[in-house]
Amino acid sequence: MLNLLSPAQAYNITNLKSSAHSPTFLIVFVVLAVVAILEIASIWKVYKKADQRGWAAIVPIYSSWVQAKIGGKSGWLGLLVVAIATSITLIGASPADSTKYAPIAAILWVIVFLLYVYIFVGVARNFGKTKWFGLLLVILPFIAFPIIGFGPAKYKALESDSKNDS
Repeated sequence: MLNLLSPAQAYNITNLKSSAHSPTFLIVFVVLAVVAILEIASIWKVYKKADQRGWAAIVPIYSSWVQAKIGGKSGWLGLLVVAIATSITLIGASPADSTKYAPIAAILWVIVFLLYVYIFVGVARNFGKTKWFGLLLVILPFIAFPIIGFGPAKYKALESDSKNDS
């Protein structure tokens, strides 16, 4: 049988497999799992406070729609963010000449970030928080969403750019 791996490559693959059983890996995995569960539970609570379906927190595309609606924006804006992020992924997945598209991908990432800030500033304001808290929702959601979801914040739709896009 033809061996396609050099001894160094075989050694690296062997170490990679054994590293999945290391205590450090397990600790990191457990911490990330706890953070993910807390994040989902927090977003679920935020949605329920805003009289939305809590399960929307675990449905990716619909979740973007609901976040935009809670922020007082059109749900279509949430879908636009998903569409742009998907196009960035497709650009990055293109063949070897993907570096040619790097400036376009960078510009699109800035647009996605700004749209998220716009949406989450609305979410923060509708929960009685400041625009800076909206920025915190974008940058550190694992801290900001539990504050809204498990804290005393009440939802009150203050701003609404969405008309009738149920």
